[in-house]
Order: sequence, then structure tokens, then C-alpha cells
Amino acid sequence: MTNLKLIRPKPQHVPQLARICFEAFKELHDRHAFPRDIPNLELATRIIGLFVARKDFYGVAAKAGNRLVGSNFLSCTDTVGGVGPVTVDPAYDGRGVGRALMNDVLAYAKSNGMQQVRLLQDSFNAKSFSLYASLGFDVRTPVGLMDAKPAAAPDPTVRLVTAADLPAMEELSLRLYKCSRHGDATLLLGLDLPALLRVREGKISGYFIPGFLDTAWRKRKRTRWRWLAKRRGTCRRNWPRSSAR
Repeated sequence: MTNLKLIRPKPQHVPQLARICFEAFKELHDRHAFPRDIPNLELATRIIGLFVARKDFYGVAAKAGNRLVGSNFLSCTDTVGGVGPVTVDPAYDGRGVGRALMNDVLAYAKSNGMQQVRLLQDSFNAKSFSLYASLGFDVRTPVGLMDAKPAAAPDPTVRLVTAADLPAMEELSLRLYKCSRHGDATLLLGLDLPALLRVREGKISGYFIPGFLDTAWRKRKRTRWRWLAKRRGTCRRNWPRSSAR
């Protein structure tokens, strides 16, 4: 698009960007007959509002003339940046808006010394998969979408996470994921999400923080929770060694 302009999103942009986020996910998941990741506008508003407000997130919005048509965000809480959600107004799909938003975020990550960035990709979304592949992302691991049901009885090895557990959780993440998720975990705990962990033989063997930015690890064969249905995949881009800072 020749009239596309990229700006930093501000609080007054949140309602319109949240509407785009909700409509974009709604159109995608309804078209493929999958449950909606963002079931209502209220949740979309909370997500976009949180990312716009936080100083440890970089955000970019796209404007076509005077109309906002999309946004993208980068989590800067850890050494490996987390991309998304990247959403484009369905009316402007296929016009290069998503690529422009991705290029801007990747340029910011590179200029700020991030040697890797990661994102989640729906396995049924071939269009975005093609975009990410063309930008240098590689598929790294399958990720599951869990439809949890209450257990028949309490599990004595599972308890709520406390701030004192964060170092052990980080050690588990570093060992299995090869990078720290300490910043993500601290952020999500600060949102009062009911984080859980499992303790076996006096050691933390896994943890789970439910929510839109969920993260979960299990200490077994370097896999995530084995009882999750494989639906998504994580993709990661590494900068060439000659250009990494």
C-alpha cells in the first residue's frame, strides 16, 4: 500500500485497535471452524490496552489515510522477544499491512540487540505461515491448546506458584527451552493469574500459567505437557551471526 503509515500506538488508539484484533481473530477462526482465541471485544481491549501501556512492550500500528488498519507488538521482557498479536483489519487483508508490521517489529528487535524472536503460529493459517517463512522464521516445536477439565480429586503434588518459585521456574525454562522466560512469568504473575506448579521429590518438575499468554513446561523428554492436543507451533528467527549485536 502506497499510503500506509506506521505509528506508535497510544491509549486513544486502543478501542479501534482492539476492535481490529477481535474482528481479525474472529474472521480467521470462524472461517476455519476453530474455537476463537479471543471470544469477545472485552478481552481484546484488555490485551491491546495492556501492551500499549507497558514500557517493556514495543508496539506499532498501521494507518491507511486516517484509518487504523492493524497493529503488532513485541515483548521485550526477556532476551528472546515475543511477537504478537499481529492483527490486520479484514478489509485490508492481503495488501501488505501484516508484512509492514512484521518488518517494523523485526527491525526494532535487531536494533535493540535481540538475537532471537519467537511467535506462535496456528497450524491451519497457511497465509501467515507463508509470511513468517519469507521473513526468515523456522518452525521449532509443536504447541498444544488445552481444554482442561476439573480433576476427580486434588493432586497433592500441585500447588500455586509464589514469587519464591521464580528462580527454579527460570532454571527449568533455561534447561528445556534454552532461553529465559523469567520476564514473561513475572509479568503474568503480576496479573494475578492462577499459576500452578508440580513438585516431585522436593523439586519443581513443571509449571503452568494459564491465559492468553500462557506458558507451560514439563520436565520430561524436553516436551511440553504431553497431554496437550497438538494444534499450534512455535516459530523462531535467529539473526545471522554477522549482524547480531
